[in-house]
Amino acid sequence: MFATRTMKLRALWRHPLNSIKRKEFRTNSGSFVLGSGASRSRVWTNLAAIVRHPFSTNKRKTWRDAVRFAAVENLGSSESKVADLAGLSDLEFHSMLYDQYVGNSLAQFQPSEYVEIAKSPPVSAGGDVKLIAYYLPQFHPFPENEEWWGKGFTEWRNVARAFPLFDGHYQPRVPGELGYYDLRAPQVMKRQVELAKLYGISAFCFHFYWFAGKRLMELPVDHYLATPELDLPFSFCWANENWSRRWDGSESDILIAQQHSPADDIAFLHEVERYFRDPRYLRIDGKPVLTIYRPSLLPNALETTERLRAEARKLGYPDLYLISTNSFGFLDYQAFGFDALSEFPPHNVNTPNLQGRLRLSKYREGWRIRHYADVVANERGRSVPAGKVHHPGVMPSWDNSARRPTGGEIIHGSTPALFGKMLDNAINRTKANPIGQRLVFINAWNEWAEGAYLEPDAKFGYAYLQECANALVRYEDGRGGQIIKTDRLMASDARRILLCSHHVGHELFGGERSFLDVAKALHVNGFNVCVVLPNRTNVQYVEELKQYSSEIRIISYSQWKRNASGSLSPVPIFLKAIDDFKPDLVYVNTIVITAPLMAARIRSIPTMVHAREIIRHDPELCAQIGLEAEAIVSQVWRSADHMIANSCVTAQCFGEPERTSVIPNVVSAEGLGEANESSDGIVRFGIISSNLPKKGFEDVIELARLCEHTAPKARFLVIGSTQRSLIAEYIAGKIPAPPNVEFVDYQSRAVDAIRRVNVILNFSHFQESFGRTILEGMVAARPAIVYNWGAVAELVEHGKTGFVIPFKAPHAAVPFVKQLCENPELLKAMSLKARARAMSKYSFGEFSRNLGDACHQLIDRSAARPDRYSKVRATRLSKIENVTIDIVVCVHNALEDVRRCIPSVVDNLRGNHRLIIVDDGSSTETQRYLAEVTFGAPNIILKRNEHAVGYTVAANLGLSVSEASLVILLNSDTIVTSGWAEKMADAVFNTPGGGIVSAMSNAASFQSLPEVASDGFQTPVNELPRGISPEDLNRLCEQWATEEALVVPLVHGFCFGITRDTLNTLGLFDEVNFKDGYGEENEYCFRAVAAGIWPVIAAHTFVFHAKTKSYTNERRNKLVQRAQRKLYDMYGQDLFEAAVAILREHPVLTRMREQAKRVALDVDQEVA
Repeated sequence: MFATRTMKLRALWRHPLNSIKRKEFRTNSGSFVLGSGASRSRVWTNLAAIVRHPFSTNKRKTWRDAVRFAAVENLGSSESKVADLAGLSDLEFHSMLYDQYVGNSLAQFQPSEYVEIAKSPPVSAGGDVKLIAYYLPQFHPFPENEEWWGKGFTEWRNVARAFPLFDGHYQPRVPGELGYYDLRAPQVMKRQVELAKLYGISAFCFHFYWFAGKRLMELPVDHYLATPELDLPFSFCWANENWSRRWDGSESDILIAQQHSPADDIAFLHEVERYFRDPRYLRIDGKPVLTIYRPSLLPNALETTERLRAEARKLGYPDLYLISTNSFGFLDYQAFGFDALSEFPPHNVNTPNLQGRLRLSKYREGWRIRHYADVVANERGRSVPAGKVHHPGVMPSWDNSARRPTGGEIIHGSTPALFGKMLDNAINRTKANPIGQRLVFINAWNEWAEGAYLEPDAKFGYAYLQECANALVRYEDGRGGQIIKTDRLMASDARRILLCSHHVGHELFGGERSFLDVAKALHVNGFNVCVVLPNRTNVQYVEELKQYSSEIRIISYSQWKRNASGSLSPVPIFLKAIDDFKPDLVYVNTIVITAPLMAARIRSIPTMVHAREIIRHDPELCAQIGLEAEAIVSQVWRSADHMIANSCVTAQCFGEPERTSVIPNVVSAEGLGEANESSDGIVRFGIISSNLPKKGFEDVIELARLCEHTAPKARFLVIGSTQRSLIAEYIAGKIPAPPNVEFVDYQSRAVDAIRRVNVILNFSHFQESFGRTILEGMVAARPAIVYNWGAVAELVEHGKTGFVIPFKAPHAAVPFVKQLCENPELLKAMSLKARARAMSKYSFGEFSRNLGDACHQLIDRSAARPDRYSKVRATRLSKIENVTIDIVVCVHNALEDVRRCIPSVVDNLRGNHRLIIVDDGSSTETQRYLAEVTFGAPNIILKRNEHAVGYTVAANLGLSVSEASLVILLNSDTIVTSGWAEKMADAVFNTPGGGIVSAMSNAASFQSLPEVASDGFQTPVNELPRGISPEDLNRLCEQWATEEALVVPLVHGFCFGITRDTLNTLGLFDEVNFKDGYGEENEYCFRAVAAGIWPVIAAHTFVFHAKTKSYTNERRNKLVQRAQRKLYDMYGQDLFEAAVAILREHPVLTRMREQAKRVALDVDQEVA
């Protein structure tokens, strides 16, 4: 006790005016007074326990355990510090708390904790996770508050009066740059929006206070609505609890009560509807997002949600997206009609109460203090239950002792770093939700009196906001989309190229060096270049690329493999990159990258593939991709408009010479210009490789054995990793090597390896598409001896710059080795010719000119803007008039629909068309009608199943009967329009790589006009405007759409065309997993995309869809849900959701829907 008092006096003497420095002095001096190290702390704790409880062993043990537990839990400081606190008198303890109060009030904090404001938004690419911060619109005087709490009251009065209740308790909180603001000042919300956008906050969720027609705190919300410049999206959380003096919505001491009723529900919706109309209001699939804070307080929550939805639909909205919070234990959101549950911490956060283990102020009356680190650890164990939509919630901190100075609930110990971990976990959990519904709610933006705020304060500055940005960057780094800016400005009049790499390794090998050459050449040719990398692990590589590019995007994507998911999932991010950068060309390095090619096809951007693989002689790559070489070549050409081949052998492998430019790789001459001389008369022949067996180093050892006596002046170097098992056996003598062989370990620089030899050898057993090491040796004046295998032989002029020998015939090199050893002049002459050939034919200038010309020519060929289809219809249809088309209609009753469908098809049959009807066990009346239709009709075929076998089996029967170039599966509840089949044929056969085709409709999901929003799992049925027929919409589609079909990952199955080549490649529908229909067309599209076959939409063609009555709505819903689960199992949820996102955000489909809406509106106005 004496030591403690002495320490406080010494601190006061040293720092009489600064409580923070006094506190630091006392803390740092503790080791001097109490002894240093864990052992002294334990000794002191034991002695202190004896002094406090000299006569009770149990009490001493309890006291020691409490001290040590508090230290371990980090609630105070070291064990000795906690013990020191326990030894203070009541007066001393409260004096210390007062010092902390003064220090906090004066903002005397550690400067190292303060984070300055960011200079720019750290996340430039739009991600699929949205951070939504709850916003309290309270900080301004209003009459009710003044009546209840006094003139001029705002929450700032509570914030400022808070005080610490235990050592380290962070109270009071002092605001940063925004100060103790008043929301009546317009510049406040303007600055809040700026800060939110700067740090990646996607939206505010305003707490909305409505009490049976009475509103509170509406002024800031109305100001936000009236100020479009506040351009941050927003939504509402209905705070549907009582307003009580205790600030907790309780039934006691009520200031204004809720009066829930059916009429109040309707009145509330009409009140918020004017905000829904604002374009900034947050929507999901067109549905305004509305949160209800405490659904359990509603008399009948299910009836309320149904009532709100019905009223919203009456007001013209497709529906509402209703969220319930998990406050006060509410969890079963689906049973009460909500779309999702959002977490609202600290509700439902179960962590230990540590209050009994702390020394507290005598004024403390509250019952619980918890540790923030425990909360973060607890949240890490949460997961989103299967079949549920849970929006994770986080809180920067929690401490409402400002409202209840002695009785608040406190979660102590929050730091920005811990908050960042909590946010990382929340973002990771929200990925389980569908794309478009990946929301994370933050409690809160500005709940200062609850200690829950992101806004800058005097202690941490902008640290909590910075953690929001950091978490988004970490997420974007994990999935892709981060932008790295460079110092190179975009030239306004220059063409743009999106240049995509296949690989980033920790070392710069041949692939990376070749990619750098391409980037440099495009830059030299004046292109604006945006480089896309799959990661940024190699800092040196990224820095070099920054010299040649306007920006670098990091997008997580994988190489071409068997599973289509890895190829398609990143496509939405590439689409975002294309939409942002607006390239004239997408350039992909090597054939193993598919996602950017898919994105380019979807946006109708020309594509260039730089092929570096001899795929017909690369079984390992074929196995990785899961296709035969011929199929891979076909798929590459379905994706690429033009190819750069790095050798003639590569070009021959892919065929299509008219679409291929052979442009060999180049190497740098830096450091490779020294003479090729032998000072000791020995000529050294070397293989420089990875020392994998396929590189042929054992052929070199065999050559050395053959030359041991024939060419005694020859030495043979095997340069590469000596850690390879086979090499190690040679070095250890387990496998004998001739004495003229030397093993040299891997050299990090090519020049160091080349300097060791006079002649380069390449005896590779696999076909290399280019011999970089051979060319580097030629630049360094080293002739070469190579197999006539792959592209390496193209580099060497036999007898002039080296020798070319038969494949796997090392003995054929023996006479050439002997000549070079016995004739120094021959070696010298070949060395000079090798360097001259390399410097002339493989110079960077030549490479750059050829590459620039190829890119400009491809862009020029693709620059013509497509015409509106209505202008070119006749010309285009004349080119496909000889294409044979079969239409397959599967029928199962629903005779009323069939009577409309079949005649419309028959009326549009042409001479090379056939109608194939498959009757799948229909009733007698339907059978009779179909017999009448087909009787005597030579171009109509009727097939019948006596018993219904399901749509997919019936469709496969129709596909099997067809022999046409294009077979179209058409639902029996459709009405086709003039020229529909020919136009679909035009679309699919004139799209490179096209193999599946569908049309626009009024009821075909994202192919629908004008609305796509659906009720549950149902595709919406858009009724045609009065006086508008299917033919009218068909003509409008021809005016709205261009001649280019839309490449997409999925098309609707109501009208599903398949080319003969596609059928031959993919086979029939999957009858096992999708026997009854629903999902079979999606699976077929995914199978097609995996094979590089593109589904397309004939946007210029409209087919009316009435929606079949073959299934009840209940039956249909079950089938759709089951199909979706099966698709998730087979291809992964990410793949399915990526495909949906591409369709939902397709600019042409979006534009056409808007055009259709305007037509409908004009018709309605005319009728009115």
